[in-house]
Amino acid sequence: MNEPVQKALQLSQFITELYDLANYNDRVEHSGLLKLVFIDTGSTKKTAPIVIEPKINIESILLPMVDLTIFKTLKENGSDNAHIQEKQAMFRVSIIEILKDLDDSKDKFNFLVEHGSLLKETYYGNFECYLTNFSFLKQKKEAAENYMTVSSKISGTLSSISGKLFGLPISFAAVVAIVKVEKFESILALLGVAITSVLIALTIYDQKEF
Repeated sequence: MNEPVQKALQLSQFITELYDLANYNDRVEHSGLLKLVFIDTGSTKKTAPIVIEPKINIESILLPMVDLTIFKTLKENGSDNAHIQEKQAMFRVSIIEILKDLDDSKDKFNFLVEHGSLLKETYYGNFECYLTNFSFLKQKKEAAENYMTVSSKISGTLSSISGKLFGLPISFAAVVAIVKVEKFESILALLGVAITSVLIALTIYDQKEF
């Protein structure tokens, strides 16, 4: 198979892949030319849709061969290919980013063929940013949940200690009432040491419950 024929077949496959990933597709009346419409549905900013009219001509045949391996990861579904819909969305966004500032007089399809490496680089960069943001939000959510769990346990521990602590003065008050006045300060100091020791012991015990 000679090179021009091989390139034509490869370009036909490229058009098929773009057709499958486009948001909309249509054919121009009379001429029968295919129109592929790509829309950035995830952006909060209004971005004009990109319309590609792919056609194989002498100019496209003379361009470098298109690398179609990227489309394999955009189509295969399964456990080994997670985020399939997100990947397809990022690919559409990448096409829009590359073509949005292109002069209308230039052929968008041939531009994609000529700058296939730029398309791949833009796509992988966008998808990596998506994964980074996705991971960050997930970790942030997990950290918030862990914080609430730890706060709840600490609150329970303090409540338990407070309940036990409030029960101590009742028994100690009876002891203080029967001792001599001159020994009150000494007893009070001992009580302070005893209460501190009890608090430390209760804290250590409750922390082991975690």
